Amino acid sequence: RLTDSEEASPVQPSLGEFSVLDVTSDSVRLYWTVPTGSFDSFLVQYKDADGQPQALPVEGPSREVTVTNLVPSRRYKFNLYGLSGRKRSSPLSTDATTAHRTDSEEVIPVQPSLGELSVLDVTSDSVRLYWTVPTGSFDSFLVQYKDADGQPQALPVEGDSREVTVTNLGRKRSSPLSTDATTARLTDSEEATPVQPSLGEFSVLDVTSDSVRLYWTVPTGSFESFLVQYKDADGQPQALPVEGDSREVTVTNLVPSRRYKFKLYGLSGRKRSSPLSTDATTAPLTDPEEAISVQPSLGELSVLDVTSDSVRLYWTVPTGSFDSFLVQYKDADGQPQALPVEGPSHEVTVTNLAPSRRYKFNLYGVSGRKRSSPLSTDATTASLTDSEEATPVQPSLGELSVLDVTRDSVRLYWTVPTGSFDSFLVQYKDADGQPQALPVEGGSREVTVTSLAPSHRYKFNLYGVSGRKRSRPLATDATTAPLTETAEPIPVQPSLGELSVLDVTSDSVRLYWTVPTGSFDSFLVQYKDADGQPQELPVEGGSNEITVTNLAPSRRYKFHLYGVSGRKRSSPLSTDATT
Repeated sequence: RLTDSEEASPVQPSLGEFSVLDVTSDSVRLYWTVPTGSFDSFLVQYKDADGQPQALPVEGPSREVTVTNLVPSRRYKFNLYGLSGRKRSSPLSTDATTAHRTDSEEVIPVQPSLGELSVLDVTSDSVRLYWTVPTGSFDSFLVQYKDADGQPQALPVEGDSREVTVTNLGRKRSSPLSTDATTARLTDSEEATPVQPSLGEFSVLDVTSDSVRLYWTVPTGSFESFLVQYKDADGQPQALPVEGDSREVTVTNLVPSRRYKFKLYGLSGRKRSSPLSTDATTAPLTDPEEAISVQPSLGELSVLDVTSDSVRLYWTVPTGSFDSFLVQYKDADGQPQALPVEGPSHEVTVTNLAPSRRYKFNLYGVSGRKRSSPLSTDATTASLTDSEEATPVQPSLGELSVLDVTRDSVRLYWTVPTGSFDSFLVQYKDADGQPQALPVEGGSREVTVTSLAPSHRYKFNLYGVSGRKRSRPLATDATTAPLTETAEPIPVQPSLGELSVLDVTSDSVRLYWTVPTGSFDSFLVQYKDADGQPQELPVEGGSNEITVTNLAPSRRYKFHLYGVSGRKRSSPLSTDATT
């Protein structure tokens, strides 16, 4: 239980192991693990054959990447960083030497290895096996066992397969296959015991003015059929049945420019799975009716600032959003360079350029593993003169806001979206109307102004200081709390941040959440159990995590988290997890 002097510490993401999977004469395939938490993205850094630094961005869910365009017979050192927001983890490092170039270029694989062998299904005369191959690849597999008469049997399996069904087995006999399975007792209606089917992801493929094409996955097991439910333009419920072997359906007869919510159920016998949900808005009605694919697009790429050694680029994204961006160009030696940029950003400053040189920049938008068509622009760096100094990116102030208020103090917070200041200056007038100035170090983003009078309105001005120059101020107002016997802080409206899954077992899920501002009296976790019945789980306000127990194995659950303040509930955060 948390105390007043204790705050919940989120599980910090950490890097585990960093290793080499494959090596060719011009590429190296790298693999890593993340034992705790999760990163927003990764960054692989190395030096090319000319000693120039290279950076290769990788999406957060990925655990491997292939570094290409390397030189044969050369030793490379790779550093891997995990990125969370604007923070980089400590790096992991590994070395690899590219292979010699031969007439018939072949991949030099790491030694293949077997992972786990498990039983998927069992009937009275068969056992279905499944296995993993964590590294490398095998030409083929061989399953050996003894039949009901004790005679050795061998069953070959192709190298790209990961499962096989062993048939013609005897009743109630244990067969050692490096794992044990006992065949079921023969009954009149012989049925395999399947893995519990579960729904995976539910997404929109295409949208027109009168239709929406939906797609879903079934990661384990299989359903007899599916059911898509939604409400039509008149608010009437509609149900669309889909065959069990299908993974997509087109919902037609919809109204243009209307938002629809679709729910997908998997049906097994008389049981319905917990639903998956997705939203889609139909396109407006146009003369040439075409499907509008929900695709992000790049707009314009332009140059904002140029110095003798840097170029600041800016771009627009008129539709959709990208996971990240990649700026490519060639340096003064003609070597390709790549500069990754986070998805929310729309500008970047390319540094370490040569004076008086023309550069061509290509910008790519990255969504998953796909890259968009590039935008291109040219810029020529300024010439270097005796009296010229590079003009850095102009620092700027973003927003100034109030975090906490007591009867005699106000805590302020601000942002610096571009550049950096040497220091900051907070100015205000005290209760007697006398000007006051409070200096703050350049690395800080908040300060508490103390010795204030109760029930008094103050106006605060924030300046960024660079050398002898002061920026234009940001201003905000705050009124201190009235004088009471027990003066307590007046918190800013509490808000929920992120909801994530820390651990999953066969019958439990551990959830974790953040509260970036303020505090809640308590929390409420809602979900539906295996029978589809709503469940509510209260959590104390000082806690930031909970373990939901008594869940069913191999089942997908959707959890909603509410923050409770008095009689008010916040908007929910949601996340999914499969036991």
